[in-house]
Amino acid sequence: MIDLLFRSKSQRERDLDELAELKQHHGSHTAAVLKLRATDLRMDPQSRKRWKRLVRLV
Repeated sequence: MIDLLFRSKSQRERDLDELAELKQHHGSHTAAVLKLRATDLRMDPQSRKRWKRLVRLV
């Protein structure tokens, strides 16, 4: 909820669009997929931060 208040409107819209796309692609497994990506140490920290932001929206 705090993310929605303090992020820019354009960033919030991009995140919601991306989340909708991921839900369409992964269906009910979206949350699990996002959690795996958010904790994957092979990804750079910036990417993991992005995935964590999306996990909070689910």
